[in-house]
Amino acid sequence: MPVPPPYYGGYYGPSSGSVAAGIAIGAMLTVLPATAIAISNSANQTIYRDGGQCFLETYDGGAKVYKAIPCP
Repeated sequence: MPVPPPYYGGYYGPSSGSVAAGIAIGAMLTVLPATAIAISNSANQTIYRDGGQCFLETYDGGAKVYKAIPCP
């Protein structure tokens, strides 16, 4: 049975060290930062930007999550 990644108070990620250095690409947030602004790309997906970080709105097991991605 697969083991889920560690949970760090609102985001899933590979290590707690990535929290201090920014959010690692591929990390999953359950809540966006309050200052995130919605933008769209040509694939009709919702992408949010907060400073230099971008997040793709997606679903994980039926729950809405936000995956850290490289900014377009």
